[in-house]
Amino acid sequence: MKSRVMMGMAGMMVVALGLGLAGCRKVEKGPVQTEETGEAAAEPKPAETKGGYETIDEAIARGELEEVRRQITEDPKKIHEGKNPGMSPLLQSVLRSKDEIALVLLEAGADPNKRDQSDRTALHLAVERGNAALVPRLIAYKADPNLLDKTGWTPLHWAAAKDKLEVAKALLDGGADVKVLSAAGGTALHEGAASGGEAMIQLLLERGVDPTVVSKTGVTALDVAKEMKNEAAIKVLGAL
Repeated sequence: MKSRVMMGMAGMMVVALGLGLAGCRKVEKGPVQTEETGEAAAEPKPAETKGGYETIDEAIARGELEEVRRQITEDPKKIHEGKNPGMSPLLQSVLRSKDEIALVLLEAGADPNKRDQSDRTALHLAVERGNAALVPRLIAYKADPNLLDKTGWTPLHWAAAKDKLEVAKALLDGGADVKVLSAAGGTALHEGAASGGEAMIQLLLERGVDPTVVSKTGVTALDVAKEMKNEAAIKVLGAL
């Protein structure tokens, strides 16, 4: 009798287990159905832009001139501000050597003297990139070649320090004042004397720089040349 009860109970457990398994289904991935209609709900789509990049920064980075035109036409504020608050679209285009984009932005009204977080202007960045061809075009849009950055240097000081002769010529031809002093009281010749070549030293002298200027640290350009052991500069300045 006891064995029959046990067998009956076992049978009931099998049946119950079978019913439980029968009620379970593997969930397949598929369209979600709405409760009201039972129809498949539309899958969410990623955000889209009207035929281009989401930000003007991306368009500049990829050199997409027409996309830049489109964005500033649809939203003129983008002429002055991009995604990066510390680097205007114009500064980005100069830093990335996207000259045509820079000119489109300038034509649209971009500020040629807007500064980045280091107080560099578009001309400072053109010097950094060695872009002599862009210098006169920036100056034509009223870029000021005599502004100091946080280092206390004008674009000409940087050109002299980096021995970028063609850039220095373009700056001087565009109105850069060779007599403007750095925050430390030095001329562009002081910076050229540290690391510039003979041609740079000659250029600055020909354009009227005063080699006798003493900086706030008490040195002349020749003193700098001697300290830095710049033989090319010593040769020219020592012969004056």
